[in-house]
Parts: sequence; C-alpha cells; structure tokens
Amino acid sequence: MVRLTPGLLVALCLAAACSPSGPQGSQGGSASNACTASHSRATGPWFGVLQASGDFLAEEARAGVTVLALELAWDRYEPERGRFDQGYIAEQRAKLERFCRSGFDVVLAAGLHYAPRWVFALDGDTYYVNQYGDRFMPAQREDRVPNAVFNPAVRQAQADYLARLRADLCDCFYAIRVGAGQAGEVLYPSAVHNGHPNSFWVYDRLAQADSPVPGWRPGQPDQTQARQFWDYYVGRLVGYQNWLIATYRSHFSSWLEPLYPGWGLRPGQAESAVAGLLSGDTPAEEDGLTSVGTDFAALVRGLRDGHVILYSTAMEKPDQATTAAGKNPMRYLQELAAARHLPAAGENSGIGQPADVMRVCVGRVRTLPLVGMMWLTESRLAPPNPPAASLDDYGRLIRSTAAP
Repeated sequence: MVRLTPGLLVALCLAAACSPSGPQGSQGGSASNACTASHSRATGPWFGVLQASGDFLAEEARAGVTVLALELAWDRYEPERGRFDQGYIAEQRAKLERFCRSGFDVVLAAGLHYAPRWVFALDGDTYYVNQYGDRFMPAQREDRVPNAVFNPAVRQAQADYLARLRADLCDCFYAIRVGAGQAGEVLYPSAVHNGHPNSFWVYDRLAQADSPVPGWRPGQPDQTQARQFWDYYVGRLVGYQNWLIATYRSHFSSWLEPLYPGWGLRPGQAESAVAGLLSGDTPAEEDGLTSVGTDFAALVRGLRDGHVILYSTAMEKPDQATTAAGKNPMRYLQELAAARHLPAAGENSGIGQPADVMRVCVGRVRTLPLVGMMWLTESRLAPPNPPAASLDDYGRLIRSTAAP
C-alpha cells in the first residue's frame, strides 16, 4: 500500500494550515488551500498509538511507531453553535505540528461522538428512541450520541463541524477515523438501555415517518414485516455511513477508516433473527449485535468510496471456529476487504492489555496481512505500567515483523 512520506507530510503540515494563521473569521487568514497531499505510502505495515500526547515522541520513534492519532472532541471544539474555542484549537494545531515535525504520519479522529449539548436542542428529534419509548440519554459524555442516522439537522451540524476542521487544520492526514456512534464507531446505540433489552433505535418521529412498517415492533407478526423492518434498520445505518464518508471526502483526500466494533453479525445470523421476528432470542440478538446494526457484510457491501481501510476495533479476539461465524473479527473483516480489493487494519479493544495480547495483534498484521495497527493507549505504554504492555514490548514486536 502507499501513504504520505514523513518528509512531505512535514512540509505540508507546516504550511499555512499548521502555522499560527487560521481560517477566515478566526485568528488569521484562510488555510483552505494550503495543504494538498498525494498520500503515498512506503511498503511495509505501519504501527501506531492512540491517544498520543506528544510527550514520548522520541521513544515512540525509536520503538518503530510511525503513526500517531490526533483525537479531537466536538464539544470542546465548538461548545456553542458557531462559536469555536480558539485556545483548544491552538493546542490541537500545536500538537499536530509536533507530530509532523517529528516525522510521524497522523490519523485524525474528529470526535463526533463527543456531541455538544446544543446539538440535542436543534429540534425535537435529536435523540434516538427505542420501541419502549426510551430516549438514548446515557450518563457518560462519550456515549451520548445524537440521532444522526435519521435527523438531517444533526447531519448538517456534523457537516459544518467537519468543514471547519478542514479550514482550521489541513489535508495532510494519512487517514481519518470514521464513525459517530458510541466510541466513534459505526453502529446504533446500545442494545440495553434503562433496563430494556433488545432495543431497536428507530422509533423517533423522523425514523417512523420513513419506515416501510411504521409502528411494527420486534416480536409482532409476521416475518415479511420483520424482514422489511430489518432491511430498513440496517439500510439506514449503511446510508449514514456512506453520507459520513462522502462528507469527509468532500474536504479530505486521506484514507478513510470506518470503525467496525466487536464481533459483528455473521452470515445467517440476521436471517435467524428475522425468522424469530427479532424477538431477541437468538445468540446474536442476546449479544446485542442486531440492535447495534453491525452487519459487517452489509456495511462493507454498501461502501461507495474505494479509498477506505476496513478497520476492526477488536483485532485481538480469538477464533471460535473456522467457519465465517467463528472467525475472529479482524480475520473476517480482512476477508471482506480482500473481496473488495480494499486494505484492512485494526486496534485492540481494551486499555492496558498485556504483552501477550499485543503479540497477537502485531502477529496478525503480518499473517493476515494488514496494512497496519494502532495500540490503545499511549498512557499505558509509556512510561511502563505493568502488567500492561510497554513501549519496549511494542518495539520488540514491531522489529520481529520486519521482513528479513
């Protein structure tokens, strides 16, 4: 595969978009045309770090880390609609400049899942609603995601924010993480909310207005309506995924990484759920996979942009069987990617995991193969924090994957 070389990246990022000047209307002039990039990439896989602070750049470079994540939070960037926190923006631009100067490629995480409070006041349909009438209002800030799948006002706010990112930063990223569900992934809200299981988040006014079976609820007859309901539910998530990718693409030429979480639905599981009227009784439903809509095959099949990296956020999970249903998520996604002639990459699913888990992840980069991986998270790598894997562990494993 190819990517932007560090030298070219530095030159581009340190152009006007990464200098003290900013977009028109902020603290400087326009940077919208300052950075363009071919995003070429040298041969060999890349190894990166999530939640990078900028405090361990020399140590990460010595270990063989070549990619760092610049992770933003929308609610901090735009605390009120149209008002942007210039101090926060300056901090992030300075961090990006440090990453670039040190020769790292950078992955952008826009932080759409950190939605500002004002987004939820745009209109009366900004919350996801399940069949029990529950609004999705979790306590955790990073989980409180707005109804972007069905609400055009929420999408417009997201689009405006992403346009502002391009103006404030640059088109100099190796890749951009795509998703606006919980944890910034491509999915609906959690299957269990307010003690109610098997939640389907398609009962707000806007979602019901477009539904082919308005008012139908899981468990009601018949299979024809259950199938129409399911196709609509997954189809709208696929449509939102493609809208989000297209919106990023209108501003950035980077690789785009749709983040696919957990195990994901496998062949035949949706059909079994539909046959049971989506009542929540099959293993996949009990695991919450139908509620969150993570039908990996449907999501990948629906992709329209060819410059994407299929990305697993659970790359260390073990195989349960040799069948498609039992293959680990990273292997399954890599096979879906290969069928579409797309690259694949991933990250581990937990903070502070030990070196044995890291060894599995790094090994899969070589054996599947993958274009690269990110490790979650820097704060447990450096300084050493046993029993979590260390940056020294990462360096030894990276060197072990080098071609002879």
